[in-house]
Amino acid sequence: MSLPCEILDCFVEAEGMLRGEGWYDDDWTSCAGYWDDPRYSDTIVLKLSRREWSSCFPITLYEGAEIHYAAWVDEKSIRRNEVVFGMHLFAFPMIENSRVKKGDFTDPFRERLGKRIVEWGHHDVKRGPRVPYGGKYRFESGDDLMDFLVGDFGRFASLKDSVESLLAEVRDKWDR
Repeated sequence: MSLPCEILDCFVEAEGMLRGEGWYDDDWTSCAGYWDDPRYSDTIVLKLSRREWSSCFPITLYEGAEIHYAAWVDEKSIRRNEVVFGMHLFAFPMIENSRVKKGDFTDPFRERLGKRIVEWGHHDVKRGPRVPYGGKYRFESGDDLMDFLVGDFGRFASLKDSVESLLAEVRDKWDR
């Protein structure tokens, strides 16, 4: 099955709209497109990260963004008119200590921000150590999907100070 071009267009347009948001400055980076990976056939992705959360800048669909937010549709989710999304924590940028565990960040993140995130609706904080929160959103149309993407990525961006504060705490704990 091939994903509809309208969905790709929606993700690309949403990414363009993010770049026009007041919070999107030179330290934010985003990308949208087909994730051409044989393990995840026909997946369209939108990713957002920050310079200090990434190993390469700007991020690409395949590189950088050790800490990022992503939304995607694949063959399964498109049949349900569903977009899947989540914050991902793949590594700690600028922390050399191999003893750092993902839970050193994720557990306090959920404790401090879980209630706020759940109040957004469609969001779940009961995920593993690599996904502090995520969820699924059933969309009615391309416009509905685009509105959700722009709004949801804006909500993620509103967590920037909290993410950076927690990263500083983890760095301080393990860089001693």
